[in-house]
Amino acid sequence: MPIFVFLYVLYLLCYLESIDEYSVVIIINHIVYTLKTFAFEINTNFLNALFNKNVLFTVTFSIAYLMAIFTTISTAFGFVKNYIRNKYRINRLRTKGCDIVIGYNEAAHIYLNKHKDKTIVWLNNDVNPNLIKDLNNSKIAYIISEINESNLIGFLKKKVRYNFIAFNYEQEQYQNLINTFINIQSKDYYIFLYLEVKFNEAEVVRNEYLKRKDSDESNLFIRTFSRYELISRKFVSEVTIPYYLPQDFYNENRTIKEDYKINVFF
Repeated sequence: MPIFVFLYVLYLLCYLESIDEYSVVIIINHIVYTLKTFAFEINTNFLNALFNKNVLFTVTFSIAYLMAIFTTISTAFGFVKNYIRNKYRINRLRTKGCDIVIGYNEAAHIYLNKHKDKTIVWLNNDVNPNLIKDLNNSKIAYIISEINESNLIGFLKKKVRYNFIAFNYEQEQYQNLINTFINIQSKDYYIFLYLEVKFNEAEVVRNEYLKRKDSDESNLFIRTFSRYELISRKFVSEVTIPYYLPQDFYNENRTIKEDYKINVFF
């Protein structure tokens, strides 16, 4: 942006030097001229006169033009670099098997940042450019395309396990996903589809899967889960009642003293 403003001012000075008048149309035209400079195109209609009169202006404009070229090349190189790096990450992960998070939300964000070395995020075509920038900076592999049969078959490698994970999907989206994966009828693909559901939707997903699964000629396995249930189970298994008991409740052999009572409320 600073280089753009600098070049725009230089173009405007050249114009005012040759023609002592201005209007809104002229201002807009010179914005276009400035933008074209970043595409290696210089408008010389007004530049030549001032070039011949003022050496300092010539040097200044030349430096600004070189900076514009450098900005364009470095930006293009950045896009190419990110594209190549992302392709490398995808190919490395898909060759040995990986997790694929479908869509992007808060839960997906947490999972991706914890497991970025073994996870790809699959995004729709209408993805936010700022999200792509964040994924590149975080070194998280991503695919931008519709999740359909042809794209899935183009991605999957035979005899390799893939875990597809969908967080916070609605019931209609579950059905579409299940239909898409069921239509890939091949024993060569090992697909595990994990769907986060509400407590009353697990049976709906199961019935939809059984209803549409026409044969056993596929290695597709669908599982449902609830983050809140998983958190609860982890809490119960790790934070047990003895964890909260003071030391004076215990005998030397770590049994509870008989004169102490424990009241547990759920």
